[in-house]
This record gives sequence, C-alpha cells and structure tokens, in this order.
Amino acid sequence: MVIAILVAAMILMAAKVRYDVVGLGVMAALVILGVITPAQAFSGFSSSAVIVIAAAFVMGNALIQSGALSRFEDVLSKLESPFAAMVVIILITTLVSAFVSDVATVAIMMPLSVRISKRFGVSPSKFLMPLAFAAILAGRLTIIGSSVNLVILQFVYQQTGRYLSFFSITPLGIVVVSAGLAFLAISWFFLPSKALPGAVEAEGYLTELRVTSDFPYLHRNLMEVEKSLPGRILGTYKGGRLKRGFMALWESVDVDDVLIVRATPEEISSLMRTSGIELVPKGGQVEAGVMQEAVVMPSSPLAGHTAESLDFKSVYGITILGIARSGLPICERLSKVVVKPGDILLIQGQINRPLSEVGLMPTAGGNISLMGRRDVAMVLVGFLTAIALAAFTSVPIGVDFVVGLLIMIASGAVPIRTAYGSVEWPVIVMIGSFFSLAQAMQASGASTLISSVLFMGPLRQPIIALLALYLISMLLANGVNYVAAAMVMAPIAINLSAALGASPVPFLIDVMMATTTVFLTPISHGANLMVLEPGAYDFKDFFRIGLPLALLLMVVTVLVLPLFFPLG
Repeated sequence: MVIAILVAAMILMAAKVRYDVVGLGVMAALVILGVITPAQAFSGFSSSAVIVIAAAFVMGNALIQSGALSRFEDVLSKLESPFAAMVVIILITTLVSAFVSDVATVAIMMPLSVRISKRFGVSPSKFLMPLAFAAILAGRLTIIGSSVNLVILQFVYQQTGRYLSFFSITPLGIVVVSAGLAFLAISWFFLPSKALPGAVEAEGYLTELRVTSDFPYLHRNLMEVEKSLPGRILGTYKGGRLKRGFMALWESVDVDDVLIVRATPEEISSLMRTSGIELVPKGGQVEAGVMQEAVVMPSSPLAGHTAESLDFKSVYGITILGIARSGLPICERLSKVVVKPGDILLIQGQINRPLSEVGLMPTAGGNISLMGRRDVAMVLVGFLTAIALAAFTSVPIGVDFVVGLLIMIASGAVPIRTAYGSVEWPVIVMIGSFFSLAQAMQASGASTLISSVLFMGPLRQPIIALLALYLISMLLANGVNYVAAAMVMAPIAINLSAALGASPVPFLIDVMMATTTVFLTPISHGANLMVLEPGAYDFKDFFRIGLPLALLLMVVTVLVLPLFFPLG
C-alpha cells in the first residue's frame, strides 16, 4: 500500500503537479488508510529541518535586501578577460550560495553576468549555465546550503541521536565542489555561443513616453526625434495601432502619440526631465523617489501577468517604469508585456510590501540597499550569531537559527511581516508533509523491500552500493523534485546501510550529495530554469554539459566520502 502511494506520488510529481499539494495528498492518504497516526503525520512540521529552512529563507533574504551582496560589479570591472570574469563570477556565486538560496543567488548575479558578457562582447550563454551550476554546487559546502541538507540532517539525528554540525560536510564539500568548479572553468571552451551579445539588453528597459502639445519636435518623423532623445525608439502607438520596425521610422510624431523606447535607468531619468514628453508608467503616476532595479523570482505573484491585469499601485505600491528581458528584445506596449521569471523591472514608489513578498530581488551592482546602516549591521550580527552557535556549541541547530532570527526581528532590522513574506511556504509544506511518507516507508517495511530489490548481489559491496545509491538518487532527483527525492531515498539508504552492517551516516550523505546533482535538464532545478531563456539554451545543452559534470561529481563523491564519513 505504501509503495503504491509512493509510486502515485512520483507519477504526479513527474507530471508537474504542485509538490506541496502532492505532499499533503500523500499525508492525508496515509492517515486515512491507517498507515500512520495523525500525530505522526504532522510531526514533520515540528522537525528541526523545517524550522531551520524557514529561518534560512528569512535570513538569506535579509542579507540580500541589505545590499551587502551588491558590490561585486566593482571587482569584476577590473578584469580584462571574459574567461577570468566567468571564473570570478562562479567563485563569488559559490561563496554566496553556500549561505543563501541558490535561486536567489542566481537572481541577483544573472543581470550582472549579462552586463559583463555585453562589456566583453561575449555571448551570455558562456556565463549563465556555469552561474546556475555553481549556485547548485555550493549547497555542498554548509549544512544550510540546500534544503536537502537539512532534510538529511533530520534523518541523521533520528539514526544517531545527534545533529551534524554546521561545517560537518564542508571538508567533503570543498573537495567535490573544487572538482565541479574546475569542470565549469573548462566548460567555457565547450559552451555554445547561441545568444548574440547585442540581443541581450540587461541595461535597456522597455518604457513608454506620451507626447504632449509642447513637444519641440512635433510633426517630425521618428528618425529625427530619436536623434534628439536619449535611448532608442522602437516604435510608436498611434491611433490605437502599434507601428514598429523599419517603416515606423518615417511616421510623424503627433500629440498623444506614445513612443515605445528602450533606455537605461540613467536615460529614463533624463527623459523624465525632458519637456514635451511624459512617462506612461504602469501601476500609477510617476512620483519623486529613487528608482530600483529588481529581478522577478520564479515564485513571484507578478509572473504570468501583465501590468494591465494587476493593480500594481494600490496592491503593491509599485510604479513600473520599465522592463528588461535577457534574450530577444521586447517591442510592444508595456502594459501588454507578460512578466516572466528572470525579467528585470525598473520600479519606483513607496513600496507597501516587502520586495520578497512580491517575489522581487534587488540586482547585484544596482547599488540598492533597502536598509539603513544599523539594520544592515543587525542583520549581519544575527546571521553570524546563528552560524557561530551552530558551529561551536552543542545547542540544536533549530534553536541556533531561531536565536539569529530573533536578533534581526527584535532589533527592527527585519519587520515581522517581512519575515513571514520571505518564507517559501510551498517548500515548507512539501517538506513537512513528505516526512510522513518517510515514516510510513520505515514503519511498514517498504524501504526494506525496495532496498533488497534494488541492491542485490554485487551491489551489496559498500563502495558499489554507494555508487548505485548515488546514481538512482540522482536520476530520481532530475525526474521529480530533488527534495522529495531525498526524502524517498533516505529511508532506503538507512535500510541498505543496516543490511551491510555499516553506519547510516555515509549512506545518507551520499543521498544528500546525489539529490543535489540536478544538472541534466533545465527543469530539474529553479536555478537552471532561470537561465534557460536568457542563455538561449535548449535541453540538449544542459544534458551535454550537465551529464559529464554529474558523472564526475558521482565518482569523486563516492571515492572521497569514506575518508570523511567512515563506513564502519
């Protein structure tokens, strides 16, 4: 019965049914069928894994909102080689993503990477896949580097009665990540150059200008007008029709025409001071204030909607001045553009919700800090306190991160509403509910049965068993959600270790490393998905670079793992 529920859950997740919904359905089915009790079903929500993951979401978002991570462009601007720039980008990404969400790290580093590629005249596809892969790789460096790590942490505690320390996986992680980064550096010479650098306008925002009666260039054609205004005119909206391209250059400019323009933030600021034209913002009238650049995250409620369909001003307090998209340039009415994850919005106004609640992330190099100096200091104090407690005391890691979070909240650096808005609740629900399946697999003997069927004969040799366990876990993680894959494979790893008379810890660490080896497809991880369109990649590109990287990590992990986590 449990195996049937497991198979049904895997099929639903492979069919892209929401993972949190599948988790709740599995939990309900197990209780209704009497496999586990209601108390057991809900026990996952009180686990340290869930508490630390929620706290890590808040603390990581606070670090980004502080602007502490937005100074990397100064370092990269001094480099003279695109290859060197790519290497520095993946090193910075690895350092940041070891402590901050991998998807958030990609969101803040992607616009910066595109700008650097444009500066060198190199295709962004040379930068973006290594960026995404480095962010995922970094999860192996600390216990909070990935949600999978914290899930496995809970299983280790259940088996040994003790938690892994904050840096317990770091020595192993350094070896494995170093091998992965070396491969990514070499991949520079094999990555495709698909997207033309000129087509990627990370600094060019699509915006609109309405012509008024005092415009000094009335009745002149667009070609003449463009020479007199900053930015580039893409077309004009005239008499209810959008005219663009070569033929639009000879259209005369009249009162109430709307000019479709692509411009940098500096050029838009200049246009706002130009007589005879006014910005046509989406969401409300232009107000005084600092413009902000922010990336649309995959979880953003703005994604999939147009500015016309949402009341941005009253709901979010946001006036959208422009939108930029890496890849093919946009040329249509700003109000008709469907917002996608990875788009960069130029916004203005008194935002009445935390940016994270709206699913927006300030860009690196945008010189945006949404906190005062005192708040930034308290965020750093809270974060470092949590890490110090986790690394150097025996206090449970869940308590360590609650203490760090309380410092941020009590000091006022992170408002309580911002804290709640920072948490990816679908992830919390999925993890909490899937713990019920793990319990059922162990209690019913399903994990023992699966282990005995999958690992027979020569696969019962410890090193070969680790290799096979890694391969199966990796393939499952690339086919369904990687966190769910870890929760399914962990009980199997525990039973396998017991059958071999070995410690469960190295087998659980093996699953941890395997289920974060999600490089084979662009849909296996949010970081991969974010760079898919900007890099003009296809599935074949991910498989061609991701497969050898995955095999390399598998071999290195299995060979080195027993040195740090003995099998006996």
